[in-house]
Amino acid sequence: MLNLYIKLRLKTICRLCKAIGVFACVIILAVFIVLMIAFTRNLPYQTTLLYAVVVIMLHFSRPDATFLQTHFPATFKRLYIIDYLAIAIPFIFILLITNGILYVGIVLLLIVAVPQIPRINLPFQLPTFPLLSDGSYEYQRAGRLFLPFYALLLLTAAIGAYIANKNLVIVVNIITVAITGILLCLKINRTYIFNYVSANHAIKIKCKHTFVNAAIIMTPMLVCLLLVSPSWLQTGICLSFYVNSSMFFLQLIMLRFICPEQDLTALLVYIVLLCLFVLSAMIPLFTFASLSVVAIMTFRARSSINKMLC
Repeated sequence: MLNLYIKLRLKTICRLCKAIGVFACVIILAVFIVLMIAFTRNLPYQTTLLYAVVVIMLHFSRPDATFLQTHFPATFKRLYIIDYLAIAIPFIFILLITNGILYVGIVLLLIVAVPQIPRINLPFQLPTFPLLSDGSYEYQRAGRLFLPFYALLLLTAAIGAYIANKNLVIVVNIITVAITGILLCLKINRTYIFNYVSANHAIKIKCKHTFVNAAIIMTPMLVCLLLVSPSWLQTGICLSFYVNSSMFFLQLIMLRFICPEQDLTALLVYIVLLCLFVLSAMIPLFTFASLSVVAIMTFRARSSINKMLC
């Protein structure tokens, strides 16, 4: 039965990768690698604490819990252990690199102990980011998909601010922007564009939503970045991150109007835009280049929207 369950999980992962496409898979893999490298700078107890938070949140929010308990009443806890062991592999790898052998034992103990905790089924609908602009469906959708992982990233950024690890907080900010950008790149529903009066009206609304929602999404992360070493210089860096993340989000919104069906093209453009965002955030001089890209992509998107409205 365990072999069948493992094969089922592998098939589920393959189907998911096929459904989201090459574009999202490559970016998610790259983000995962960067995140693992960043976590090697953490102390072993911080990595262990992060795993505990992840596995406990998963345990109390599993959508398949009722199915497993109904069809496998005698062995469902062993199936939980398999899932939690798979999640623990990257954490154990990080702990081995950072000489946290003792904490590996704690992780293994959690793998066995967490499935024994009785679950309480509570009616709960996952919210999106609070205070998002009305009508910004792209950001509301991204918030519902990203919010649990965003909470973990925010916890990591808070830990980085507490231990004064500026590089860790910067990496978390970049990862937050990158993942939000991926979710904004999901294919658009062409029919909704007819709700706008004109292409200029659509672009105006998109710009308004982008700068307001970027502030809501990025402010907690930027506060952690500021707390690492409060100064006017650090405030300028935070402001640069906000401005350039807003322009990055706007570029990706326009990208889906320019090439709504070309995943490979969108992937290549996304990588280039992400590199430009990192350069612009760290070196403000590149902000002018990012602004020029926004202007060019907005002009191209306006032409595409006009074609959709015709």
